Amino acid sequence: MASSRRIVVVDNASTDGSRELLNALHKEELVHLIRNRNQRYHGPALTQGISWLARRDRAVPARERLDYVWVLDSDVIVLRPDTVRDALRLFEHPDVAAVGQKTGDPAYNRLLRRNPEMLHPCSLLLDPARIWRDPIPPFLDDGAPSTALQQAADERGLRLVEFPFVEDGYLLHLGRGTLREVAGGNDTSNRYYDWAGDHRDYHFAGRADGARRLAAFAELFDAEVGDLTPDGLMAACLRP
Repeated sequence: MASSRRIVVVDNASTDGSRELLNALHKEELVHLIRNRNQRYHGPALTQGISWLARRDRAVPARERLDYVWVLDSDVIVLRPDTVRDALRLFEHPDVAAVGQKTGDPAYNRLLRRNPEMLHPCSLLLDPARIWRDPIPPFLDDGAPSTALQQAADERGLRLVEFPFVEDGYLLHLGRGTLREVAGGNDTSNRYYDWAGDHRDYHFAGRADGARRLAAFAELFDAEVGDLTPDGLMAACLRP
């Protein structure tokens, strides 16, 4: 288990009120917020966040450095408190560089020669000492931003291990969360604006009970937070 913990949020020029919420969390040092003035899109933002952590690790004492990085999409809801603990156990096996939710897509799996499953970047635990280094590329500005990274890791003989984040109810991946916001907004400059119109509905990563789980989470969230304001969110986060 990492001796130090840090939550980094990369905000891609949000205009829906989420930046005000994140600013409050940043002010209380519950997260470190990276504020982008322009939309940098998914892959570059992931790279930006992990690069910040890498620079931080070079500047802090060894006891404060991070052992693992957990990449999460913004439309992922963590449901179980044992999620990280259970997933980290897989790193006890040799040569494991990444643990994640499988894509379940044979076309992507065929891009790998040594590993059976391509992992989805919606929930991806990385060992940065193994995988966040040359010549392995970072996350790319692409519809599948981790593909090149995983292909390069596969070529180097590193292990990519599937973990049932979705299947075992550790988390709920809404899917298309960003597209839903793009479709509902007026930012026609977003390169995915036209595409979002027909791809805005949550897919819940194939879980038939996804809508029910989301409703249950929303009910609990509303009970804990009340009106979603910076003060309400901070009070809920700091409550014992």
